[in-house]
Amino acid sequence: MKKIKFFVLIIIFTLCLGMGGNNYNIVSSIPEPDRYFTVTIVDQSNNSYKVQKISVDGLTFLPAKMGRADVGIDFKTIKKVNFYLQDDKVLAKIVFYDKSNKEFYIDPEVTFFGQTEWGKIRLKCSDIKEIVFK
Repeated sequence: MKKIKFFVLIIIFTLCLGMGGNNYNIVSSIPEPDRYFTVTIVDQSNNSYKVQKISVDGLTFLPAKMGRADVGIDFKTIKKVNFYLQDDKVLAKIVFYDKSNKEFYIDPEVTFFGQTEWGKIRLKCSDIKEIVFK
């Protein structure tokens, strides 16, 4: 009987250890991008951020869908992107440096990483209103 009580106490103790802690969501590191781009990001709350080393998980391509095709849009071709949340996806209206326009769909969970003058930043696609490339 003592062994069972001891075993139950160990299990309870172990479970209680996992219940503490904080829920801080600190961005302490960002993926190193394959190339460096500087952008201005405006979020859905109209906050503006000047961001360097912008990437999607270290890659400088925007993952998108056009019809049934998966597309990787090179950042170097993009001048500006406006994002519009639509149900379970994000409509991206892209203006390219060659002055052409195209619409794509992006998963709202796609996450952008970068460096501001005051710290590292992480924003999901669904939280962004506009990205302007410099």
